[in-house]
Amino acid sequence: MDKNNFLTTLFISPESIDADTIKELCDTYKTPVYEGLAYFFDRFKDLVNNKEYFEYRAKFKKAIYDAYVAEGFTEEQAFALIINDNLQLLKNMNQVNNNIQKKDR
Repeated sequence: MDKNNFLTTLFISPESIDADTIKELCDTYKTPVYEGLAYFFDRFKDLVNNKEYFEYRAKFKKAIYDAYVAEGFTEEQAFALIINDNLQLLKNMNQVNNNIQKKDR
């Protein structure tokens, strides 16, 4: 089977794809896929080890909290508003994910 037509064949006639073809594709693309994943993993490790990034995020969150308090909210209300903002963000992210999954069907 021609590797260039693999995806077309997969969608049109998946039963015609044999184990040897799949093994050949895995062998062909294993190295570049692993190298790409290793690159992204290394960037993630750089981020996790970057104290400056987390310090910035903490200062940002503290500035939001301080702004709520400066506007007259109690400390408890300010904290509740920050939690609510985070929950709303999570809800929005889940909605986007659900919309993407519905499109893919």
